[in-house]
Amino acid sequence: SVIQKKAMLLLVLVTAMRSMGQSAIMAFLPLYLLTDLGYSHFEVGIFMPMAQFVGIGSQPLMGWVSDRWGRKIVLVPGTAFLGLLCLALSQADPGIQLVLTILAMGAFLYSLHAIFIAAAMDVSGGGVQSTAVSVIYGAGFLGTLSPFLAGIIVDASEITNAFIYGGCIILLSSVILFFTRLPRVSVQDSPGP
Repeated sequence: SVIQKKAMLLLVLVTAMRSMGQSAIMAFLPLYLLTDLGYSHFEVGIFMPMAQFVGIGSQPLMGWVSDRWGRKIVLVPGTAFLGLLCLALSQADPGIQLVLTILAMGAFLYSLHAIFIAAAMDVSGGGVQSTAVSVIYGAGFLGTLSPFLAGIIVDASEITNAFIYGGCIILLSSVILFFTRLPRVSVQDSPGP
């Protein structure tokens, strides 16, 4: 239907935008920690996996909530929080504030993609779910161009503006997602706890 096609196109757009913001952040975060804040290579090597560990813990919980009450319940606030945390990264003081910001980002950086895929499968219905998944993955690859754009911004200003650029794109994607009509997942159809 027209509604399903529009929802899929918007999901692809939102996935591409979120990937663009995330790619910019992850390309410049290690450089920021090393060059601007003076962390050692070892410390940077601890920071990055810590964010992934938080994501490993949050993904099953976010997946369960989205199965139980719907994808938008997780995707809209999760994407918005990620955008806000990216903006906060540009202002976080070195030390515990920065560590907590990076860890909080990890809860959303690696968890949302699976729920975007589930939302695409919901929208596509039966028969074309593999196509829907491949389209969402393809949209995610558009983010590979984003560090180039962020690099232009950083060269013209400072490295923290890469986080502002990424955060603004992610926030904008959450606004588009808010107005995207997604199918509701009923409680009885969900797998349960």
